[in-house]
Amino acid sequence: MSYCLKCGKELINGGVICDDCRHEELVFDAPEDKCAPRPRGSRKEGFSKALTSVIFSVVAAIIVGAVGSVIEEGIDTVLALSIVFIGLGFTVPSVILGISSMRTFFRCKREGRIKPIATLVLGVVAFANSAHLIFISFAKIIFFLSLGFLL
Repeated sequence: MSYCLKCGKELINGGVICDDCRHEELVFDAPEDKCAPRPRGSRKEGFSKALTSVIFSVVAAIIVGAVGSVIEEGIDTVLALSIVFIGLGFTVPSVILGISSMRTFFRCKREGRIKPIATLVLGVVAFANSAHLIFISFAKIIFFLSLGFLL
């Protein structure tokens, strides 16, 4: 029996070219582990989406962090709250893209394709950072409202 070295399928009638992948290198009487099909896909699948989510998360962290310096300089609290809401505007897409990146990883794993580890890591980092920023932003909003800055 002969097997394709690239995809691992058994060749019918002793063929010299694999009908599925058109590969010419063959293995004769090979053990199963050498002829196992290789996983499809790319390690970079969903990477740009995950990287975008991290970038949005970092931008949101910078914007929300700037509120502290705005308050210290005595600038209007309406401006400070506007900055917090702009920061929240960056966290929402970051959360959505982070979740989407994690789903890409698990979909690839479920389908037996190559698992994009970097996509998973960036997705988790962006999601965790954005969730933290959402909590901090709402805490700042509550702080401003409790001190009566908007009244």
